[in-house]
Amino acid sequence: MLLEIGSPASADRAETGGVQPRSIPAFSGVPGAPRNLWPAFCISVSVQTAVLLLIARKTTAAFILLSLALLLAAKLWTRESATQQWLLLVLACLTAVFDFLPRGNGGLHGLFGTGDAIHSRPVHPLPSAGERDKASYVGIVLWPPHPKKKTDITPPRHTNTVESSTRSVSMVIPFDGSYWYFKAPANKPGPKAHVVRGEPTLVNIHSTDWKPLLMEAHQSLGSSINLDCCNEIDVTITNADNRPGRISVGMILANSTSPDKPSQYLGEKPIVSSEAPHFSMNRPPAEEKLRFQIAKGKLQAFDEITVVILPAKERSLGGAKVAIRHFTLIPR
Repeated sequence: MLLEIGSPASADRAETGGVQPRSIPAFSGVPGAPRNLWPAFCISVSVQTAVLLLIARKTTAAFILLSLALLLAAKLWTRESATQQWLLLVLACLTAVFDFLPRGNGGLHGLFGTGDAIHSRPVHPLPSAGERDKASYVGIVLWPPHPKKKTDITPPRHTNTVESSTRSVSMVIPFDGSYWYFKAPANKPGPKAHVVRGEPTLVNIHSTDWKPLLMEAHQSLGSSINLDCCNEIDVTITNADNRPGRISVGMILANSTSPDKPSQYLGEKPIVSSEAPHFSMNRPPAEEKLRFQIAKGKLQAFDEITVVILPAKERSLGGAKVAIRHFTLIPR
């Protein structure tokens, strides 16, 4: 811009002895350069640190930093635009709420498509010494509130009576084992696991990060049972979970006394009361009986029963409120 000699602008320049600064209009939505660069520096460092924390799966610290960065940006760069300021404030609040929402329901967890590790345990191999060291993080072992007296194991048999020549006598085994809560890649709670007593239908156990929580119930029989005696095995459960999402139950039979520790996976069955047509958030605890077929294979006898709880991936961050009541061996 040229100044005319003798104009008021040139007179003002002569009086001040220098060039008059003029305001440069900023484009809409583009903030002007701040005089103090420390806030901008803090915002940049916070965002970059948050990205590194997300990569390291430290979600709590990452979202806290993102929230602070958005709040500082709202204060620093939107002084002249109330709309932009409110938008950044809302984003900061949503970021904080996203982090502190309860993770037991698994709703947000399902958006990322995780939880497939829940369905990757058809067998129960024993870990090597190196794997045990890697899996030494804290898990939870939940025992029943009151220890139950062990019952003698007598395999089911056929009896001949006047009323029926082939009447079957089933055997009921009350569950008195423990519930395991842990996360992959481990296949059991670590040596520093927290051991407590309680009912799985009453406790609230959640994953501390975005990794799915694995849940198993372990029953030791004390003596071996030959598979020739049984054609099927029932497990009676109580489902007190009132969160949406299907829950399935898998079963593994194993022989801990054999040198090669053989096991047999009997498949999985859905809990009917957890499925959409039968699910209700205000229903009382439902008792169900799930039946598994026993096929002859490598396993000849078993002395351990493992029940694997398999929730849907969208709710795999929280332990299912499912309790094992007893097993019933159905004779051939």
